[in-house]
Amino acid sequence: MNADGAVAASMLTQTDEWAVVAQRIALLKRHFDKSGSALKTLIYDRLPDAVDRPLRTKI
Repeated sequence: MNADGAVAASMLTQTDEWAVVAQRIALLKRHFDKSGSALKTLIYDRLPDAVDRPLRTKI
């Protein structure tokens, strides 16, 4: 990520709409420390029932 992108991302974490997302990302980073692609693969491999749900369905 370039410097402008890092600044924009940091600013988004301060908004109500994105604060929860930022907290969840921090939690994932702390416990898994994997790339987004690696997390996606982990979810698809270990939680197949969650993957087959309709979009926007709460798990």
